[in-house]
Amino acid sequence: MVGGYIYGFSTYEVAHLYGHMSLDVAFIPPLLVLLALRPLRDGLGRINFIAAAAALLLLQLGLSTEILATTCIFGAIAWLAFIPFVDADGRRRLWRLGWETGIAVGLTVLLATPFLYYVVVGMRSLPDVINPPQDYSIDLLNFLVPTPITALGKTVFASIATRFTGNYYESSGYLDLPLIVALAASFQSPARRSPAIGLNLLDRDFLREQISTTQKWIPRGCSWYRHLDAPPTT
Repeated sequence: MVGGYIYGFSTYEVAHLYGHMSLDVAFIPPLLVLLALRPLRDGLGRINFIAAAAALLLLQLGLSTEILATTCIFGAIAWLAFIPFVDADGRRRLWRLGWETGIAVGLTVLLATPFLYYVVVGMRSLPDVINPPQDYSIDLLNFLVPTPITALGKTVFASIATRFTGNYYESSGYLDLPLIVALAASFQSPARRSPAIGLNLLDRDFLREQISTTQKWIPRGCSWYRHLDAPPTT
């Protein structure tokens, strides 16, 4: 619930409501993450995983090719990053996930061949630079500093945000301090170093454990506490 709230009402989602509807409809990536965790925990058969992953990838292709490309690139980076930090069994599971994901991608390409054909043909008419990077890039400081798109902190940091070269609708990288602290805390416990490291922030029991060590940075009146005190659903 907490992870869904943070994702669904993030600066990225709100910013793209102003004109990029294809980028705002971004529910497929978190579904792919949750789907990828199932075979890692032996919770989904091979055929079911490949079919479900291919269906989600094909749906994402129809919604936004940009988000699909970003999902594939960062998914591959995450897969490579976790390999050195897992034991032999975890590595075996990751290799299985990699092969099954590759098959799902191949099935998606096969089903989307007519669409991809015209994508390749149409690339010949594209300019070398579609949009100027100075107007369509995120400032590195934007990950820590909100723009006027974000309700909390927009006035405090307004003098800094106005210096970002990109427009406010493209400067949608703000993560917020509590999320960064919780993410950093997830790397502190060796027992938590698994293929789901970092993604465990979506798990309420894990989040309760991490917030208990970082309460001094999070306001006591934050709505997170109400959800963290709720009984487990599983």
